[in-house]
Amino acid sequence: MSDSGYKKMTVLILAVYIIQFLIFPSAFPKYYPRSNEAAAIFLIPTALALLFGILCLKVKWTGCLIADTVYCAAVCIYNGEGFYGIGLRGIFLDGAKPVYSFKYALAGIFIIFVLLALFQLAVYGAYRLTLKIKNAVR
Repeated sequence: MSDSGYKKMTVLILAVYIIQFLIFPSAFPKYYPRSNEAAAIFLIPTALALLFGILCLKVKWTGCLIADTVYCAAVCIYNGEGFYGIGLRGIFLDGAKPVYSFKYALAGIFIIFVLLALFQLAVYGAYRLTLKIKNAVR
């Protein structure tokens, strides 16, 4: 891993965090704290940033874990008290509103970290396998 690979990945994932938690909620408040549109805003940029980091920046999986840790720490510091459903306890049904709980937020952030790591492991593994197959064919 190059010394700057994980740094570039960390800057990229922090940029995604800023877009997801600071810019979009203030630009599109009707979609927050939870909606299908907000879920797309959460999932698509995150997946694209991770793919870009692995495939274009050539960041190894350990570098991705560093970036994931920084991202999850930022989400722990500020998650808008329920943006994307993080930390909400209860359901939106028949006028009921879920309540924000920091304990649930920590559990949700841990789940996000694990899912990010598994997604990156799968992408990185597929990328490495593709490179090995390409080199074997030559």
